[in-house]
Amino acid sequence: METNPIQTLLDWLKATLAEDPWYAEHGVPVLVENQLDLLSEVERTVLSGTGCALILRAPRAENNRPALNVSVEVAALENPTLNRCRANAATALDAAWHAALALDGANLMLRTVEHAPVEGLFQATATLDTIVTR
Repeated sequence: METNPIQTLLDWLKATLAEDPWYAEHGVPVLVENQLDLLSEVERTVLSGTGCALILRAPRAENNRPALNVSVEVAALENPTLNRCRANAATALDAAWHAALALDGANLMLRTVEHAPVEGLFQATATLDTIVTR
């Protein structure tokens, strides 16, 4: 069975960020968009747990044979009411910037970081570009 290069990329990004002690220190779990129980995990974390989570996704891939030009989004979702009453809490913007700066380098290039309220929550999204060979 052929492996999905986008899934392999997302798994590598999650493993890379999970090795960073900053996320454990600030109580920010790293999730991948296509994990089976993502919605329940986000709800449990953001609405009733630590109040902040980082979600990795690859919403766009353009064919550029023999490679794919891939945009990766690292979205930090925060419930500020729950999150900011914790000691050592990181905001959504903190989490997105930390991921963006940690990942920007030889394999990924940081394009933008944006921050906006979303239905009572805050969301900060870092967008990075990469090339995935097939």
